[in-house]
Amino acid sequence: MSRDATGKRLVAILLNFSTDAAFTADLSLVGCDGLVPKETRVFDYRNASRTGLTERSGGATKSAADVRTDVAPYTVTVLDLGLAAP
Repeated sequence: MSRDATGKRLVAILLNFSTDAAFTADLSLVGCDGLVPKETRVFDYRNASRTGLTERSGGATKSAADVRTDVAPYTVTVLDLGLAAP
């Protein structure tokens, strides 16, 4: 994970090395200065020769201080989060 200089954006890169099993990633923002997810964008990198990095609509769900997304088999998934004060 990485936060920008303002602390208002966070990027997490999720790697799934399994060729046949997906998983659900739960990202907790507890301890991030009390910030909560305001907006989420999810990008998948599945087939570089055909699609490259593509945004997935409706790719993440968020609650008070948590973000959850599914990670497909053998992919790189990028979470781009906008953060705000509660």
